[in-house]
Amino acid sequence: LGTSSAKEAREYFSDIEKHTVRFVYDGKASDESIDLAFAKNKADERKLWIAECSKLEPAAAGASDTNRAERTFSEFINKELVEYSQLDLRRSLPNVIDGLKPSQRKVLYTMFERYERGEVRVSQLAGAVSQYCGYHHGEESLVNTIVRLAQDFVGSNNLNLLMPLGQFGTRLAGGEDAASARYIYTALSPLARAVFPRLDDKILKYLVEENASIEPQWYCPVIPMILVNGAEGIGTGWATKILPRCPRQIIENTQRLIDGRPMQTMVIFCCSKFSL
Repeated sequence: LGTSSAKEAREYFSDIEKHTVRFVYDGKASDESIDLAFAKNKADERKLWIAECSKLEPAAAGASDTNRAERTFSEFINKELVEYSQLDLRRSLPNVIDGLKPSQRKVLYTMFERYERGEVRVSQLAGAVSQYCGYHHGEESLVNTIVRLAQDFVGSNNLNLLMPLGQFGTRLAGGEDAASARYIYTALSPLARAVFPRLDDKILKYLVEENASIEPQWYCPVIPMILVNGAEGIGTGWATKILPRCPRQIIENTQRLIDGRPMQTMVIFCCSKFSL
């Protein structure tokens, strides 16, 4: 691993038996577990498997003992691989409450806490998110997340939460032609705090990473942002694609729901630079 020093590497390989885990084939149980995890015709069963394991506490799910010298294929799949699948889903699919994936939520939290007023270079913002929100998946991916949150051409965001101060890509290239992160800046959209009120900050449930408080489990927008900008993601067993709707129709239907009136059908809608 890149995090290991030369001294640690020599220590590991000097006693390779101690650091080797043997996988044991236990017959039918292993066959069924491998089939469940990887077979193309087991997609529905795989969804149920992940969903059922998600309901269990780590102890009840049987968290794997990393000190054991051997484990069966079925143990590995049902205790470790399923945990990876759950984490993959959390990263890949947006939360229905705020319409954000974890990386997007980390960016928004960092902007609220550190750059609520003024501009910030995109490369600098990516570094701040990595440092203060426990993001462990590479700053290049984070830069792409920031750029996507700020894009405002037709077909990107109906309501961009960040401002595109520079060349953030064009409709012609699907946003892939954005300038380098060290040349472009961003800032909070004037509507960001209207959608995510500051008064809610104190009652949100915040996550903890390495004994430090980071972003909330989810934000609670005044309108369903998952419908405003749509959502797309592919995880283990599941995928989602929600097409965007007209923000004004969403606001009207939200008011209808509050008043107990029937809601109206909303059309698929893509606009540019929406304003209330």
